Amino acid sequence: YCTDDGGGIYMDGGSTPTITDALIHDNVTDLHAGGVGVYGMSHPVLTRVTIADNDVYDDGGGIEVNGAAITLIDVVVSGNSAGDDGGGIYPYGSDIYMTRVQLLDNWTGEQGAAMYHRSTGSAYLEDVLVQGNESATDCGGLYMEGSYASLEGVVITDNVASSGYGAGLRLSGAAFVEDLVVTGNSGASSGGGIFINTSSATLANVLVADNHA
Repeated sequence: YCTDDGGGIYMDGGSTPTITDALIHDNVTDLHAGGVGVYGMSHPVLTRVTIADNDVYDDGGGIEVNGAAITLIDVVVSGNSAGDDGGGIYPYGSDIYMTRVQLLDNWTGEQGAAMYHRSTGSAYLEDVLVQGNESATDCGGLYMEGSYASLEGVVITDNVASSGYGAGLRLSGAAFVEDLVVTGNSGASSGGGIFINTSSATLANVLVADNHA
């Protein structure tokens, strides 16, 4: 239990650790980053890591990245919860690189249950599964509000926005999306599958089916 940021691991000062074959679970903090907090121009690389069942009062139930960057390879982020934004992952003004990542069954009291990429920074997602996440307000799956988002081979399914819009995916910044599947998501307002409010999104080879709003 932690009363500040980073319930499990806290990184700052430009640190660049490599974390492999690790389990980060059941950590709790009163502020930000229940499992992993990354700050101050740091850039860790996590490979074959599971981040599960962490809890935070504010943002970033599993991971928060603020003014930094993170690379995730073969990572599972599951069962984390945040009282505010980003139940699974909350990159704020940060770059994030994700390959073969699963975002499963995360919860948030506000927006972006699986991930809320906010403010500046870029996000690159390849072969990512986003499933079973739930938001109390907007966007149960991915809320992409950063400067740029690239999504390739992403599956977004069975996510819920209990009282808001964009249950599966919300695109609010520049985006390139290819080979996307969005199915079985449910929202209380507009955009059960995808909600787009940007003039600079390109989508190719996309399946959107069986979503509800």
